[in-house]
Amino acid sequence: MAGKLTAATAGVAKSIRENNNMSEPTEIDLSYLAGFFDGEGCIDTTRRSLRVTLTNIQTKVLEISQRFWGGSIQSIGKATKARAWQLHGKDAVAFLKDIVPYLHIKHAQAILAIELNSRGNLRHLQTLDTPTNILEEEKSYRDWLKYKMRYLRGRGTKTREIPSRQHHGA
Repeated sequence: MAGKLTAATAGVAKSIRENNNMSEPTEIDLSYLAGFFDGEGCIDTTRRSLRVTLTNIQTKVLEISQRFWGGSIQSIGKATKARAWQLHGKDAVAFLKDIVPYLHIKHAQAILAIELNSRGNLRHLQTLDTPTNILEEEKSYRDWLKYKMRYLRGRGTKTREIPSRQHHGA
């Protein structure tokens, strides 16, 4: 599935890079940064969008990531040398689609994040006079995807059992 996902959407990341004069990563770059992201990265959602963060004290790897996908690099507090590179929304999705074939630890989280993003904007569905039952079902499915992402990060549950959709309001 990961290969199909990347092949079908490679144009998205390439288009973003071309429009912003960013470099094209090699396969070695992708595998290296995926490994680094597996260990030091985070995939989460804000109220409005998907966010990926890569944190480290080695600024060079963050700058390499920024060169390929854009985003911003910020200091994390005054007491630490750590810095964080962040991407949001479609830029975060482009990054995940590029590295998903090389991820091991965060592979499932990345797939869920890409799926969540592919669902579009819930507010847009509301303006189309979508029936209430479909809106509720869609909201429930999105909530379940977010819950599963939290679970895979080790948050939100006390058991190590994989939650099924039936256990989360579906």
